Amino acid sequence: MIRLEISEKKNELFFRIKKDNHVLIENKTGIMNFYLLFYRMLEEKFDGQDLNGYLNETAITSKDFVLINLLDIEKIISTIQYKKGSILFDVINGVLLDKLSLVEDNIYQPIDEMMDSCIKELGLDMFYQVENNNLKLIQTVMKISLHDYCMESIIETLKKLLIRMLNRIDSKRYIIFYNSEILDFSFSEYSNCYSFDVNQDLPLESYNMISHKILTEINMDILKERIKMLWPVSYNDEQLDKNLFQYLKYYLGLKSIELVAKDEIIMASILKKLWNLPQIIIYESSLLDDNIKSFLTSL
Repeated sequence: MIRLEISEKKNELFFRIKKDNHVLIENKTGIMNFYLLFYRMLEEKFDGQDLNGYLNETAITSKDFVLINLLDIEKIISTIQYKKGSILFDVINGVLLDKLSLVEDNIYQPIDEMMDSCIKELGLDMFYQVENNNLKLIQTVMKISLHDYCMESIIETLKKLLIRMLNRIDSKRYIIFYNSEILDFSFSEYSNCYSFDVNQDLPLESYNMISHKILTEINMDILKERIKMLWPVSYNDEQLDKNLFQYLKYYLGLKSIELVAKDEIIMASILKKLWNLPQIIIYESSLLDDNIKSFLTSL
């Protein structure tokens, strides 16, 4: 497990995360605020604020970390455009620098001759200087675009760029937010990145974090075992997973819930007890057998 620590003024947050994390979303507020914490830590305009982050005691700063948003198709398209701050811009410039080091200065010779002729023609007592920056020259005139803006081509291009970027030998580490329903990529294979997946169609046991008003870590295996130990009647794993998923995704953040299914009532009551939730559970007692009523009263 990786220890993530975030502190702002007197508030401190601690998480045990993985290389590749999967977030179950009951409320988007938690994951949005979590993303914004990284954004504020890494954006220069927020320098000087009392916000600090550490990954296994390594400070999260713009010097060593890069934050990448791949949560939707609009953000993905932006990353494969040749503009400052995009993955394409970063990767291509890295390759260009290697190649331009082999180019002789005579790339500027036609410009030099043209400027010399122009000044002489005008009879000016002036001198000129051509800035010797091959990369800047190329960036000024370069336009790059896909041949085909279809979903398959966009995702395939992004995967190639990610592989190139994450395989580079440098000190940069990457914090990546993505949706594996859109981008199926094995971020866990790379030692220099930490990823957060918001795909909501994964098996329940895949999730290790849950977003409601805040973002918190969760161990589904341990939680399910605790629920099974308390469950008062027979059950099957598939139905238990279904009821747990439904509660976590739709009911967890509500002040009160009204339920009509026996298993849903039991699930909500057990989780209220385990997490000491200030939640009101409304149901018709006639829906339940006497032994279930007794169990709920004993919680």
